[in-house]
Amino acid sequence: MKMLLLACLTCSSIGVQVVGPLLLSAFVDDAQSDETLNVLFVIAFAFIAISFLQMLLGAIEAYVSADIAMSSTNELREDLTRRLLGLGGRFYDENTTGYLIERVDGDIGLLANFFSEFTVQIVGNSLFLIGIIVVVLSMNLRLGLFVGLFDLIAILVLRRMRSLGVAEWKEARQTNANLFGFIEERLLGLEDIGTNGGRAFVLGQLSSILNRLLHVTRRARRLSNVTFIAISSLFVFGEALALFLSISEYRHHLISIGTVFLLEYYLQLVIVPINALVSQFQDFQAASASISRVEELRSLQSDVANGPGVVFGDDAPKVEFSQVTFGYDPTQPVLHDMTFSVPPGEVVGVLGPTGSGKTSLANLLVRLYDPQTGSVRIAGADIRQADLKQLRDYVGVVPQSVHIFRGTVRDNVTLFRKDHDDAVLIDVLQECGLRQWLERLPNGLDTVLDANDSGISAGEAQLLSIARTMIRNPRVVILDEVSSRLDPLTEESIQCAIARLLANRTAMIIAHRPRTIMHAHWIMLLDGGGIREFGKRADLQGDPSSAFSSVWRLNGGEIT
Repeated sequence: MKMLLLACLTCSSIGVQVVGPLLLSAFVDDAQSDETLNVLFVIAFAFIAISFLQMLLGAIEAYVSADIAMSSTNELREDLTRRLLGLGGRFYDENTTGYLIERVDGDIGLLANFFSEFTVQIVGNSLFLIGIIVVVLSMNLRLGLFVGLFDLIAILVLRRMRSLGVAEWKEARQTNANLFGFIEERLLGLEDIGTNGGRAFVLGQLSSILNRLLHVTRRARRLSNVTFIAISSLFVFGEALALFLSISEYRHHLISIGTVFLLEYYLQLVIVPINALVSQFQDFQAASASISRVEELRSLQSDVANGPGVVFGDDAPKVEFSQVTFGYDPTQPVLHDMTFSVPPGEVVGVLGPTGSGKTSLANLLVRLYDPQTGSVRIAGADIRQADLKQLRDYVGVVPQSVHIFRGTVRDNVTLFRKDHDDAVLIDVLQECGLRQWLERLPNGLDTVLDANDSGISAGEAQLLSIARTMIRNPRVVILDEVSSRLDPLTEESIQCAIARLLANRTAMIIAHRPRTIMHAHWIMLLDGGGIREFGKRADLQGDPSSAFSSVWRLNGGEIT
């Protein structure tokens, strides 16, 4: 419907633009004849009315065009974001957040500016040129043929030069994305940079990137301006020739002075649409780079393929790793031939030094990555057969670093889902030990929290994260170093909430400190990407010869 309205507006605007100069031509001819002033006044007022109508149609046309452009590009943003969210962990290992923001917002924003005018300018101005040619042909064949030939040559020149600078604009957009990625990374590390004297080094790197951006953008604009120079030169030659032809026709009494004026006026009008077409082709050169980059993202396929779906059931399931070998770089495995199982409803505590593969187990269990060999099974089903949304609803993760989103407490617990009653949310927060905290807030569940709100302590944020998982009611739970940064008193509150979360669920607790896996039935000690020891916690802790017992005694509950 909007496209139909835009087409009607464009055609109406073209008709008005073509008629206006005809009135001026009639005014000039009638002013030289014996027509009365009344006739001239009528022509003048008609021209004024048409001019106002042209401005009104142009304003409405621009509004509708921009509305169509923003609607379509917003849909593209949504589609691209959905696709990015469905990609596997390796993609995010290779691309920074700032880089992706520039790809999703910067590239598509450029397309919005382009498409808001492209349809109107290209189609509208092309039809306008045709209308001018038809009118001039009806008045004088030779002049009409000249105007048509001139327009054809200008369009052919445009067509030949339309791809000039596309590669350079693509490089400029890539450099701009790199700049955003650089800024995002440095802002995240601002505290470390400031306290360790890294400002000068960062500014030096920034200067290098900005110089590169200046160089490639200047080169792209220089090539694009070649098109403008070529068309401008063509216009100078064409207008001079047209003026010579029209004067020749007038001297031979083949056209009136009004027609000479009309031709000159139309030639001035022709410059506007062709210049607009040139400008649009210059924008097209820049937009082509963005279109290419957007299509690159749209064509990406996740290395974690969605499965057809399986039935897990409502009970706590058995979790199995069978001969799993995995590496973020496939040539350098971090897990080697891992085989173990966690019985239904029981908890395994995973211990090991940094780099031993603890977090990799969690990443495999939620399918951020797939193993190179072997399989991960839940309730007897290979998780590669599960629908990804189904799997991630079934497996809940409580991370070490908790992100507080800008939104209400309700939004932060439900992660913006609207299918939970407030009474249920309050019960969950009470189970997690957050009832008193909630009652201290000025607006309860409607209190707005800022991103990474400094008004929330680390312990409260961790409890809020546990509440997020509990409200989803997953049957498998992963807790990743949830108490590694907390003081003993706060950790005790966290452990009470964890005990409620783990009830009737199969779980994996990843930790450095043995005392943080007090709820574990099983202990798995990792070392070098392999299982050093696996068994019942009570048996291992009571066996003086076990590695876990030695670590417990020698390190005071700390694994380094």
